[in-house]
Amino acid sequence: MQSGIAIFRNRKNLKNILKFFAPQSINKTENNSLLHSITSSKKQIEFGDYILQIDKSNPLGSYRKDYPLYDQFLPQICSTLNGLIIDIGANVGDTAISIFEKNTTAFVVGVEPDIDFGAECQNNIDLNNLQDRFLLVQNFISTEKGNFQIDKSKNSRTGSMVKTTESTESNSLSFAQLIERVPENAAKSIDMLKVDTDGFDWDVLNSYCEAIADGAVPQHARFVFFEFQTFLNNIGFSDPGRSERTLKYKKAILGLQENGYDRFCVFDNFGTHILQTSDVDVIIGLSDYMKRTQLHNKKSTIYHLDVLAYRKADEDFVKEQLQQYLK
Repeated sequence: MQSGIAIFRNRKNLKNILKFFAPQSINKTENNSLLHSITSSKKQIEFGDYILQIDKSNPLGSYRKDYPLYDQFLPQICSTLNGLIIDIGANVGDTAISIFEKNTTAFVVGVEPDIDFGAECQNNIDLNNLQDRFLLVQNFISTEKGNFQIDKSKNSRTGSMVKTTESTESNSLSFAQLIERVPENAAKSIDMLKVDTDGFDWDVLNSYCEAIADGAVPQHARFVFFEFQTFLNNIGFSDPGRSERTLKYKKAILGLQENGYDRFCVFDNFGTHILQTSDVDVIIGLSDYMKRTQLHNKKSTIYHLDVLAYRKADEDFVKEQLQQYLK
């Protein structure tokens, strides 16, 4: 029922927009044709009582159908959390909606610097009347100040962060500055920091560790969930910067370890659990394996890793969540 109401409300809003902006010379038939062309380019995915509206070219629906574990562990572990969830790399809001499906109380801060993705993300929040539980921040999170933009990949669903000279105004925030934008009550207890920035997660993790060192984070995030991808989407497997990027990831993970995150739970990009370890070099070894098979064997069954970082005190809790996840 809710998805039907959301569809009607969205179409009604579009009609009002077209009525206001369309020239008088456009007749009703042309107006309806334009409305149809806009809405027909979208498809909807159900997340329980919620819906996610995405472009028809977005493969998310197919991934969820073909890979039952795809993007399922994060919503599972977040289903039990009561504190703040920070989603850096929110894209179209799919992570937030999947979390809201399983958690009826969580507040999510979604960080999405790309204008188009951010608009889609906010639209999905609005469609589901979740505005009171979500804050969109449209800045890059980085240790570096500057003006950045997303250089979109060929499918326009992902991209790479690049620094530009088009403006001298900075559109980046440090993690400490991000926390300043979070409602004070929510910022007191961070349960999950999720990062997915397609090859730049190491920089976000460094900014997070800097904020801890500066005392800017009232309480360390209980969990940190990030993507370990050493190639940029716009370049692909042959990216010449992979070795350097691997070292940056290792340094960032060691930084997490120094701040008490001494356990790591590793998944492949399709959601299959691989292993748990306290040895950072094990994660690096998996990354090197992916690089070898992608470059030398011209075949890859894994494209990147997803890593959950946590403390020894949460070891039993994570094992329990894995059992629930794999039921």
